[in-house]
Amino acid sequence: MTSLRAKLGANIRRLRAERRYSQEQLAGLAGMNPKYLSEVERGERNLSVELLVALANVLEVSPAEMLTDEQFQRPSREEVIAKIVRQLQLMPLEQLLFVYRNLLLIKY
Repeated sequence: MTSLRAKLGANIRRLRAERRYSQEQLAGLAGMNPKYLSEVERGERNLSVELLVALANVLEVSPAEMLTDEQFQRPSREEVIAKIVRQLQLMPLEQLLFVYRNLLLIKY
């Protein structure tokens, strides 16, 4: 049986990799030490509730989802579109134009 710490660490590592964050990037965004995050991912250290919530926020999942055995459910089309729109709204015009031009190149 896998310990809760090991399960949490594996989920954090998987989510971090899916989002293409380095340990240093994720730790910085969550306000924690990269070495500590590494130990958490290996199941060697516990997380405070505050850091669990901070990591969940950065990784855009609920804290409860980070503790489950199951793979995260695939988001709905509407959820994906809403996340894309939120990200686009934060981009400067130059980046938006870059995204727009590249979308025009994609053949659907």
